[in-house]
Amino acid sequence: MAIDAHQHFWTYDAARYGWIGDNGLHALERDFLPADLRPLLDQRGIDGTVAVQARQDLEESEWLLGLAADHPWIRGVVGWVDLASTEVEGQLERLGAARGGERLVGVRHVVQDEAPGFMDGADFRRGVATLGARGLAYDVLVLERQLEEAVRFCGAMSGQRLVLDHLAKPRIAAGEIDRWAALMRELGAMEHVTCKVSGMVTEADHEAWTYDQLTPYMDV
Repeated sequence: MAIDAHQHFWTYDAARYGWIGDNGLHALERDFLPADLRPLLDQRGIDGTVAVQARQDLEESEWLLGLAADHPWIRGVVGWVDLASTEVEGQLERLGAARGGERLVGVRHVVQDEAPGFMDGADFRRGVATLGARGLAYDVLVLERQLEEAVRFCGAMSGQRLVLDHLAKPRIAAGEIDRWAALMRELGAMEHVTCKVSGMVTEADHEAWTYDQLTPYMDV
């Protein structure tokens, strides 16, 4: 079985998805819905996908779970709850009770937009620790400059299944690899941490990238 481990759906709205325009990803400034994806999966022999949050609100996560309920080939949803909040348990209960709630497989927070030290916070770590008891993974979304913090965080969360998104967004366009590679190898030694090969094109020149640009990072 072949699964696309990282997929976004949205009905595009510039205000709600400001990160798209802010990063010049103009090709993404349109709707992306299951009907757009299914033919592409069929062409490539992919059996299903995992939908991942792109907004930090519960309503989007409930919407994604509803899509999964309507389309069984959406095998799972990585949603969002406020992990640093005292309300985290109630928010997880809310998503679990939503239509399609049984498809919730993980949670993600957009740490790449947070101030330094966010993952060191006791409240945030306590929230992440609640996920394991529910069988949920936590997706680690960081930039290359946050990797040292990510290594500390992952090392402290040995009881939690962790998934690194987008190879921690290495600086492919700049051709920088050495520091990133050393820190990635530290994460690679942690058995509870896995990594998605995803999101690389946007870290290269997303209008003129080549396989040769990406290969050294995939090799690491």
